[in-house]
Amino acid sequence: LGASSESSSAPSDTIPPQLTQRRKICIVTLLRIIDNILDDPDQLNPKLRKIKVSNPAFHKRCGQWDGSIDYLLQCGFSMKGNQTSNSSRHLRLDEDDRDMLLYGREMLVQFAVLTLGVDEKTLPKSPMQIVNNEMKESHTDDNAELVDATVKSNGMHSKAVGSAPAVVQNAPSHKLSRTAQIEAIGEHSVSNVVSEKTADVAAASLQDEQVTESLRIDTQV
Repeated sequence: LGASSESSSAPSDTIPPQLTQRRKICIVTLLRIIDNILDDPDQLNPKLRKIKVSNPAFHKRCGQWDGSIDYLLQCGFSMKGNQTSNSSRHLRLDEDDRDMLLYGREMLVQFAVLTLGVDEKTLPKSPMQIVNNEMKESHTDDNAELVDATVKSNGMHSKAVGSAPAVVQNAPSHKLSRTAQIEAIGEHSVSNVVSEKTADVAAASLQDEQVTESLRIDTQV
């Protein structure tokens, strides 16, 4: 971007605040022109790519400054119409060169910040920068959702693992019940053995009584 009609090479602290503000308006206007084109990659709005040089608003905001029209020409615009008549002259962008537009935009921002002393934060953000920020935010949100899902999944897994000891804790009672069954079977077996021995003793006693009775009969005879 070339110098304006009022020298822009002087340090920013020597430029009157009103003049600095007017220059900033010129910078912002040129950035808006570039950004509107970048926001319309399909070229749906031809009005964005045609600027009437004699337009009062354009002339007041940036056309009056030396270098503003040259800057647009460097970004890919071409001058159309009768060169001797300002009323018919207009700038037109026939083909979009996005790389050139982005490069020209970056150079204009650097000129505003380094030469005119404009705070970069007060300048419009590039549409590409806005898209990149949105993509980063979207990516961050996706990562957060993935982390939440992983944490929830790990939590459910921990609960499942935590419930496992309950099954183990129930095992002793099962073993105890099994032991009791074995002991009960053992007691039943012993009881059967005792009963069998008692029956044998009773039979032997009955036999002894029969023998004694027989001897008694023999003696009487």
